[in-house]
Amino acid sequence: MIKIITPFVVLLVLVTLGFAQTTEPAQSAGTPAFSLSTGDVSRAELLMGKHIGKTMLRIAYSREKQAEFSKIAGGNLQKTVKIVLNGKVVSGMLVTKPEMGSYLDVIMDSMDEATENTAFAIAKALVNPMQTSGTSAPAVSPAPASDAVVFSLSSDQHISKVVVVIFKANSELEVTFPSQEKIDEWARITKDNIGKRLRIMLNGRLVQEETIEKPGWGHVVKVEMASPEEAFEMAKALINPTPQPETKTP
Repeated sequence: MIKIITPFVVLLVLVTLGFAQTTEPAQSAGTPAFSLSTGDVSRAELLMGKHIGKTMLRIAYSREKQAEFSKIAGGNLQKTVKIVLNGKVVSGMLVTKPEMGSYLDVIMDSMDEATENTAFAIAKALVNPMQTSGTSAPAVSPAPASDAVVFSLSSDQHISKVVVVIFKANSELEVTFPSQEKIDEWARITKDNIGKRLRIMLNGRLVQEETIEKPGWGHVVKVEMASPEEAFEMAKALINPTPQPETKTP
């Protein structure tokens, strides 16, 4: 299903729940730690975007672990807590409130490719998604059906943020497109073509198709992907366009 997220909801992705994070975990032997492992996590989101500044994981974890973290936080206000994911310290967090929420934002060291790859591997291991056939998205059709309309996004359109969302049973990709031209195009296409088939194209690939049921608005689309790996590879391609070779004027 194609979902449109309002600007207000999208902004929630960047809200920090009562703590500040340091990019280097504290090394003191007395530093408290909070650990999550496979089985504790129901959903993991990998946020990628230049305006975020760092690679970031948003992790939805069990109520038992929420209670455990709140207990640790309550006894360590204004102290740094090490965040341990599947046995590895990945971040240090300065706790500023005693009650921790239902999800955890973990900021990684940087936003380079190596860090993104590490964050994706951690997210996938935490959720442990079911294996699927993982068939690739079909190539763009040169002759789409007569009742089909197309909405296309590509890396050269200054995509501001992508979020890879990994669930146990499926994976999604959220793409934020800040261009007012694309925002207007999305609203026009969905308003004028109720009942028709809509094709979502990302970097020239058909990734989702379904019937338009109501007008859409906003600047984010969410599509289901065949696998976490495919979602991650598309995210990297959208947010980090391949540099074009310079052409020299004779």
